[in-house]
Amino acid sequence: IMPVGSDFFNVNSKLNETAGGTRQDEDARWQKTYVYGRKMVVTAVDILREIAPVKIFVVPGNHDEERAFYLGDSLECWYHDCNNVEVDNSPRLRKYWQWGKCLLGLTHGKEEVKGTLPMIMADEVPQLWVDAKFKEWHKGHLHSHGSKSYDYSTETRGVRETLLGSLAATDSWHMKKGYGGLREAQLF
Repeated sequence: IMPVGSDFFNVNSKLNETAGGTRQDEDARWQKTYVYGRKMVVTAVDILREIAPVKIFVVPGNHDEERAFYLGDSLECWYHDCNNVEVDNSPRLRKYWQWGKCLLGLTHGKEEVKGTLPMIMADEVPQLWVDAKFKEWHKGHLHSHGSKSYDYSTETRGVRETLLGSLAATDSWHMKKGYGGLREAQLF
């Protein structure tokens, strides 16, 4: 599986603002950054699909909600005749994938109230929840790596939240706020 979005693009519009209107730095024209980003994702998908079928989940972020959708639509068009690439560009904020007894939730993580993701998962996909022994959320809102475990009864019923890092460089807004971290991508 390959999640894309979740602030993959730093800005949402030609005004160099996030979806919420926060001004950001961008070193190139918005058309250029969009096309470059799309080409990067297509290159990654093409490499991955030589190994195994690829399921792309488009996860909207608070910086790039519209651009993430456009990227997903472009990917759907690009791979429309490809039998080993599937794109989930549905407008849902949270996406789910199950493999055996493992259930993975994907979300940007800005909108959910802290600590509610385990029960959101149980409410939104109850049959997948019952069938899974291991449950984990991947989210990217804070643009830094970390993890947190919830343990409501036993370790096997716990739900882990993994905070994913970001490849984005620290711009002046994030620098002023003191936000930043290692530029990284993770493979699970």
